[in-house]
Amino acid sequence: MSKVKVHYEFNKMISFNKDLISVIVPVYNVEKFLDKSLVSLKNQTYENIEVIIVDNGSTDNSYNKCKELISTDNRFKLYHIDSKGSSLARNYGLKKANGKYIYFLDGDDYLDKDIIKVLYDLMISNKVDISIVGYYFTYKNHEKANEHMINTKHYFNKKELLENMMIRGSIGGYTCNKLYKKEFIDNIYFDETIKYHEDMLFNSTYISRINNGVYYTSPYYHYVQREGSMTGKRDFDDTMLTYIYALEKTRKHYQSEGLSTLQIDYEIVKCCCNFKYRISVSKGDYSNSLKIINEINKKYYKELLNNKGLNLVKRLEIIITNKHPVFVCKTKEKLVKIKEKCEGLENIV
Repeated sequence: MSKVKVHYEFNKMISFNKDLISVIVPVYNVEKFLDKSLVSLKNQTYENIEVIIVDNGSTDNSYNKCKELISTDNRFKLYHIDSKGSSLARNYGLKKANGKYIYFLDGDDYLDKDIIKVLYDLMISNKVDISIVGYYFTYKNHEKANEHMINTKHYFNKKELLENMMIRGSIGGYTCNKLYKKEFIDNIYFDETIKYHEDMLFNSTYISRINNGVYYTSPYYHYVQREGSMTGKRDFDDTMLTYIYALEKTRKHYQSEGLSTLQIDYEIVKCCCNFKYRISVSKGDYSNSLKIINEINKKYYKELLNNKGLNLVKRLEIIITNKHPVFVCKTKEKLVKIKEKCEGLENIV
């Protein structure tokens, strides 16, 4: 696997391990990933953490595996709830959290040992309300960083944070690469009706309450790309529509801050085209979902083409993709697979 070299210099004036940081870990049927995930938490160089693991209805041996892995570490607490859904599990964890700061880890991913210490240093040294680091997309035989530029800091105000959240390869809409202040999370919860990209909506709500943030581009989080996960699925199911609903709610935060909705409208239209393709390769009757997708697409496609900020290349891309969604998405899928295979071979060699 490729490994990005990072050169973070910690602030010697900071008293580390002073503040308690709550780490919330939703777990659902990820038994085979837990060794790596929870051990990466145990080995954090920032030690003053409480880890709140919430097993939300696992049908495999995840709960017992967690119990076994945390038995000798009293910083870890394990809970079980019958209801499924990472949003519900995270909300349960937030209610149990005692830390001044909040960090989220997904049970199938894992961390570099310094991630929490780096996020804390960034938060305190720069006097900001959110700190962010880069991340890896981790595949079976290789991994790649989300950023080409590493060891670089960017300071963002509220509007810049919202804008960069929608730019691919930037801070991302994920919660896993960010540290939050508990004081701003009070009364913010994950929308339990959203089953897809609920992180993005949580982030846009949080950012709308704060003043600034800092982003250090070097990667510390390993976002495991696995078959069977929501993001790894090729076919369609109705819960995916909630991604569009999350985008529409996030769009309202942009409008309230006086920001252009160009990036979100672009994402919604591309999402509609992608869902049309998924429906074409899926079994089952999704005629009602397709009707909803077509209505949403019609609204935002018109909005997008009327936006003078849309450059010519993206304009042509949207027009062609909108006319031939199945062909374009199928072609892109093949190209991505070829690219990933080549990257994997390069790293093996």
